[in-house]
Amino acid sequence: MRKNTAISFSLVTIFLLFSNILLSSTNFSEAETTVEKTYTPFDSYYSTEGGQNHPSIPSYNAKGTDLIRLIPSAGVYEDDWAARMHLPSAREISNTACEDGNQTIYDERGLSDYNWIWGQFISHDLDFTLTQNGRVDGTPETLNIPIPPMDKWMDPFSVGSLQIPMTRSMYNQSTGDESTPREFQNSITGWLDGSLVYGSSSFDSDWLREGTLGRMKVTNTSIGEFLPKAADGEEAPKVSFVGFSASERFVAGDARANEHAALTAMHVLFLREHNRIASEVYQENPDFSDEQIYQIARKINTAQIQYITYFEYLPSLGVNLPQYSGFDPSVDPRISNEFSALAFRMGHSQINDISIRLGFDYLSEEYRPILLSDGFWDPSSMIQEGGLEPILRGAAMSNQAANDIFAVSSLRNSMFGEPGFGGLDMCAIDIQRGRDHGLPNYNQLREYFGLETASNWSDVSLDPKVINIMSSIYPNLDDADPIMGLYAETHIEGSSLGQTMHSLIEEQFTRLRNGDIFYFENDDELIPHMSSIKDSTLSSIILRNTNINQIQCNSMFAVSHTDEMSCYSSEFSEPYVESFLKVGDEDYQPPYINSMTKKTVLINFKQLDNGTIPIHYWSPYGPTIAVGDCNNDGFEDVWVGSSFDPEGWESDSDSLVSTGQTFLLQNDGTGEFQDITLESGLKFTNSTYLGASWADYDNDGDLDIYLSNSGYHDFETNFSYPNKLFSNDGDCNFTDVTADTGLGNIGHSSTSAWADYDHDGDLDLHSINGGQISENYGVAIIESDLFYKNLLSETGVATFIDYTKEAGEIYSSVFKPLENESISVNGPFSWTPASASNPSANALLWQLYEENDEAYEQGTSISWASLFIDLDDDGYEDLFVATDFGRSVFYKNLGDGTFVLNTFETNLSEFGTAMGLDAGDVDGDGDVDICQTNFGPNYIYKQLENNTYMEASAESGLNIGKSAESVSWDCNIIDIDLDGDLDLWFGSGNINPFASFSPNSIYLNNGDGIFGEAILNGDLINPISKTMGASWSDFDLDGDLDLIVGDSNFGVTYYENDASQRAGAEWIAVDISEPYGGGNISLISVGAKVDFELSNGKTIRQIVKIGSGFSGSKDTTLHLGVPTGESIESITVIWNDGTEAYIFQPETNQYMEIDKSKQYDVKPLGEQNPDEMETLPVVILLILLSLFIHKIVLDLKRK
Repeated sequence: MRKNTAISFSLVTIFLLFSNILLSSTNFSEAETTVEKTYTPFDSYYSTEGGQNHPSIPSYNAKGTDLIRLIPSAGVYEDDWAARMHLPSAREISNTACEDGNQTIYDERGLSDYNWIWGQFISHDLDFTLTQNGRVDGTPETLNIPIPPMDKWMDPFSVGSLQIPMTRSMYNQSTGDESTPREFQNSITGWLDGSLVYGSSSFDSDWLREGTLGRMKVTNTSIGEFLPKAADGEEAPKVSFVGFSASERFVAGDARANEHAALTAMHVLFLREHNRIASEVYQENPDFSDEQIYQIARKINTAQIQYITYFEYLPSLGVNLPQYSGFDPSVDPRISNEFSALAFRMGHSQINDISIRLGFDYLSEEYRPILLSDGFWDPSSMIQEGGLEPILRGAAMSNQAANDIFAVSSLRNSMFGEPGFGGLDMCAIDIQRGRDHGLPNYNQLREYFGLETASNWSDVSLDPKVINIMSSIYPNLDDADPIMGLYAETHIEGSSLGQTMHSLIEEQFTRLRNGDIFYFENDDELIPHMSSIKDSTLSSIILRNTNINQIQCNSMFAVSHTDEMSCYSSEFSEPYVESFLKVGDEDYQPPYINSMTKKTVLINFKQLDNGTIPIHYWSPYGPTIAVGDCNNDGFEDVWVGSSFDPEGWESDSDSLVSTGQTFLLQNDGTGEFQDITLESGLKFTNSTYLGASWADYDNDGDLDIYLSNSGYHDFETNFSYPNKLFSNDGDCNFTDVTADTGLGNIGHSSTSAWADYDHDGDLDLHSINGGQISENYGVAIIESDLFYKNLLSETGVATFIDYTKEAGEIYSSVFKPLENESISVNGPFSWTPASASNPSANALLWQLYEENDEAYEQGTSISWASLFIDLDDDGYEDLFVATDFGRSVFYKNLGDGTFVLNTFETNLSEFGTAMGLDAGDVDGDGDVDICQTNFGPNYIYKQLENNTYMEASAESGLNIGKSAESVSWDCNIIDIDLDGDLDLWFGSGNINPFASFSPNSIYLNNGDGIFGEAILNGDLINPISKTMGASWSDFDLDGDLDLIVGDSNFGVTYYENDASQRAGAEWIAVDISEPYGGGNISLISVGAKVDFELSNGKTIRQIVKIGSGFSGSKDTTLHLGVPTGESIESITVIWNDGTEAYIFQPETNQYMEIDKSKQYDVKPLGEQNPDEMETLPVVILLILLSLFIHKIVLDLKRK
């Protein structure tokens, strides 16, 4: 049963409370027991990288050496040396055996959470077997875990082909051939040497040091020292998991320090302890060098870690080693594969689903508990919510879970993410990792340790439930995965472990201790400090490095109230600042949107070609949507892109053959659409056209169409999927003019954007490439983008030249094409699969960034969207490019025909998995904000007064709701509910079997740029739908924006919006145009800015743009509703040459065309633009001066 955590208020407690009120010292103080020390420099200590620490065999436990095997590999060459691949899926075993039914069984001996925390802490000091992802040339191997259909957590809709991703471990490349099983390398030192604090490489160790007084770097905060952070762009030690950059998370000697708040707390604790010792050494010996002080503090701190491990942690488990008799050079101290992949994963069974956090005097009400699934990879919140102390107090009073076959739901379904959204299963992964490493079966382990082999599960466990479960999974005990057998064992007397697990841990730590010449009890240099080291229990180190004033003396066992705590700090300090108030999900009330109704299915994929086209659930790209009026009848027509499986992941055939096709649907004016694909000349079957943009490239007054061809992702370099430009005759009949115009981008293209960037009167083109991506293997070949300059104004003929280099090398990539190349092709590069609370910031092309420092500002060149936007109001369209698996890139237009890199200067620099972009003024302050879709919480960049941006998704409400847990592609900033502010649309859908639930979402604006997710029509949030493309437009011209959605699993559906039909609804829609060719031709004024000034003081800015969202054109007509009880005071249009039009109090509920050549109202003086306002004082002064002179002249005449 769970221990009672009731708090008793003793006299000691009251004394502590009043002491904190009365005393104001905030200095960390040592525990009551102190020993006078005399420090002298040490002559010997562990080498940083682990080598040369053994007198006979210098390579023992050195970084990069192989783990040893106690038992030969059980792997099979035909399975690439994996073992037991004939057994059921590890997830199926987990569902049967590891599911705890939310009924946690607690450790029967009362072990506290400090036990599993310390176990994880020191395991990170001993071994780290890296996975291949991002660390090998070419494609990393995977051993993905099939998810059973109807898995209630990970496949609730019975897709049937979903998987848990798992990349195989890196192995020694001299092994793994037909005769030699794979052997796996330890990427850190294998000694208990404090490397998790100090690093396992010279670079890491040097970076972590402050360089003065023997200290290590820290982050100083108002509540104490924390782990250091790296500056942007600074080369720093690596930080796990899934692409965290060092500038975003704490840096420590081990890359995994940020994994969970409790683990981070341990790292901070021993960082502080090092600096405490260093300070003490310096105070006594100010003449010592930095190196001398550092090595003294390092050696003593490491000895304390060893003492806690051997004299507190292991005995608390019931593991009592044979008496120590000194260093034995014949003992092999290396870490075994069995220990690494089995014994020290036992902590996964011991973790509770909830970590309680307690305030001063262990009051539980002060801080909210942390659900385990919420605590992964979010260490920064520790500083905001009270620091280390709440976590460490909670661990003291929490009984850890028992070491058994069961695992809590957070570890089994939500590790590093929500189920179906990056959430992993640690139980299944532990099983699969044992298979990956070729570990022996359970009975072979028993036999190795001299135990009887088991014939029945009743020989292993006395628990009938466990016996039944294990018998159903492994009827033949010789097939049993070893970790499940270890978990199933009945615990031996006086221990929290079963026989085999106990033996495995005892064997490893005995060898590690006896074969280590620097083990603290063997080190003569530590004799003067031995008493102090042995007084340094974990409790005493907590007391002297935190503001905790009271704790139980043996921290490894939980207590239920403060009367059981008899270790105290000798001084008391101020309580920490209170945590920031946060709005939890339970306080959130979603708005409803009742105006969207499903009108018709425009294309039903299941009925195409008599139902012969296969439906792929998660692998396809497309279909995308591009809207444009191809016959100038005033009604928006719809181009639909292909839906195709680019890498053949879900296809039966070995060859890559697309079953996708394109469509052109003509709007007949009633909201009904006719399929005119064939007669238009735009029908392409077996097609890989992903994106399209409608643009009048030749200034003839009709919209032409440019198609972006993604091609197959077969990792071949023969580029046979060129983009195409089709010229419109004005009546929706199209002719291929690609060769004549020079626009055949040969890359694997995603989309395009158009703008007259040089203001010469014609539209230039940004054609971007997504490259080749293998979701199956987690690798990408990247391709640079192309920028085409239109020569229409110079030559009279619309032809294009590649102007990417001349325009400022706007390749969206660190790589540039070679001579005679149009695009640069590089890779493959691996990425790390994202799964965390914010995956969008965490999935990076690590190989690209590690090998190219310039990539941090240049973009990854996996380009999905580009957006022309005049950020600084200088009249010239700048360029923002959404690049995946890293940082997107921003180019400032200098106005001279060139761009300059400006990503950091604008602060549009968040790491993400950018896929879609749009721009509009969401907070009504008269400037333009930007939305960016990601895997995970989407971004909203809000523009500040100094022409820079702030990523504000969390404070704007976007981290609550389904889009925060989705793979989002399309975004659109539009007024959906006609209330006078711009809302957000996100089209979403998974693209691999590792994510199962990515619904579309609408976030309604409250008028101030704060959003709430709306409750949608059920069809729009179908759990197995996948939307990459969508477009909002007033297809029936009733004043509100309707929606057409492309769904790779179902087809294309039209949803009608009736927001304009509600009583009192007011709206306005404007088209911005300009004359061409003597006024006979009307062109869309691409790049024009339109400011809607409302009577409530808000000014809503929108932009006329071609190219936004994901891989398709949006409507160039601008719509805005009117807030209830308010009015539109004016509309101001600013063309990109500075020409303005001002319309005072326009009538609502109408479509307006505002033409650059026509005259409109005169703007009142108080509303002149800043340039005009600068001339006003001069004008007024001249008028006054002329009046004064006139008066003088009149006076003279009178005289």
